[in-house]
Amino acid sequence: MTAPIAVGWRQRPFLLTFLAALTVRLAYDLILYGSMGPNGLAIEDSRDYLTLGANLLAYGDFVDVTAQGTLVPHFQFLPVYPLILAVHMALFGADPLFPVLTQAFVGALTCVLIARTAAVIDPRLALPAGLFAAVNPTLFILDGLVLTETFFILFCALSMLSALRWLEAPNWRWTILLALSLGLGLFTRTMLLPWVAAVPVLLAIAALVLRRLTVLAAIQLLAVVVGAILVVAPMMVRNQETFGTYQLTAQSGTVFLLWMVPLTMEAADGTPHAAGAEQMRKRYEERYGDQGLDPFAQSSAMTAVAMEAFAELGPLPILKAWSYGAAINLLAPAVILSPPVRLLPRTGFYAFEGDSKVEKIIAFLFHNDNPLYGWVLLLGSVGVVACRLVQLYGFFTTLRSGRFGAMAALLLLAWIGFILAVNGPVASPKYRQPAEIALTIFFAAGLRAAIDRRSERAPVPVG
Repeated sequence: MTAPIAVGWRQRPFLLTFLAALTVRLAYDLILYGSMGPNGLAIEDSRDYLTLGANLLAYGDFVDVTAQGTLVPHFQFLPVYPLILAVHMALFGADPLFPVLTQAFVGALTCVLIARTAAVIDPRLALPAGLFAAVNPTLFILDGLVLTETFFILFCALSMLSALRWLEAPNWRWTILLALSLGLGLFTRTMLLPWVAAVPVLLAIAALVLRRLTVLAAIQLLAVVVGAILVVAPMMVRNQETFGTYQLTAQSGTVFLLWMVPLTMEAADGTPHAAGAEQMRKRYEERYGDQGLDPFAQSSAMTAVAMEAFAELGPLPILKAWSYGAAINLLAPAVILSPPVRLLPRTGFYAFEGDSKVEKIIAFLFHNDNPLYGWVLLLGSVGVVACRLVQLYGFFTTLRSGRFGAMAALLLLAWIGFILAVNGPVASPKYRQPAEIALTIFFAAGLRAAIDRRSERAPVPVG
């Protein structure tokens, strides 16, 4: 009878994590829906995802409907999340409450995966990592919105667990699971593509340090890349047949041209984002505006114009812009994404003027035209900074916890760095959400280390 009891106790942190995370998410979702209706579950991109889901259900294909009523292939988003929404619409109708309730369960499962990943490093980290994930505002607030983020971070968390378990003991089971999770993540958001290429290299280096890099292990890492690409192959084939390209979406050109370059211009000389975006739009139209390019060719042309602008700006403004973006993404509190706060009337961050990003941040915090929003943002930022200090301590304690712990810490740090780098100067707590996988584990490690140090310093009872 001892073995089943032992197994049960080992699973207890994960059960507690799931129940806590599910309770927080369901309570949050139902309170928002009860007080605000469907608007409490929506953000800018939500309507687009719901429309795609409805089109998929109505026409049986991943299409848009033009103003003339004709159907054209969709090329901006990937189909995983619209397909999930279409299934909910078929079963429960168009009310966004039902997919968000599903996301509560999915988000709770993600918290369990984060706890299990922490346990690979140190079993004592499982419960604190799981409970912190359960109440982490960045996670549960985004789980309560009609957005692809909930499913994306699920696949990312599964890939991180698979990567560390493979590193612990390379085998085909974790190879296949890593390839599948990376492929599904890529099929949800294309931003994961550089990581799909990088993670086998990082794992190979870590395995070499741990003396676990065999020929079979190298073959398995190659299979990770091949497997991930096979998952998205149907979309690549569809786009090749329709548009003559193997690209997954046509989003990158707009992001580079109208966001990343203007924000770099702002970092370089204080040009407001709106003015910089208008300059880049005119620059593109002067060169390509009358050529009637298809969406993917248009995206490539936009990217080419953006790369020229980056070359003209030079490396220092780019580094400055990316540094500002990383700082804001790391330190901005997620509470500003919650609809009751986000919908408060105010001037948006990108609309503030200032000679530097620092001046804009100060103006946004202390001179906002809605004092309530400013105070929520300021107090939330203080809480985030406190968490980051604990997480920094946790990173260094994990780095010193042994050879495997050091490799795990560096892999998690690389993941954070990748998320910050791929989003660049585009700043919002929404964009750091995948990095919370690693940040949560580092928080648990920092908390555990602090408790251990306090226990060591506690006086020994006499008598």
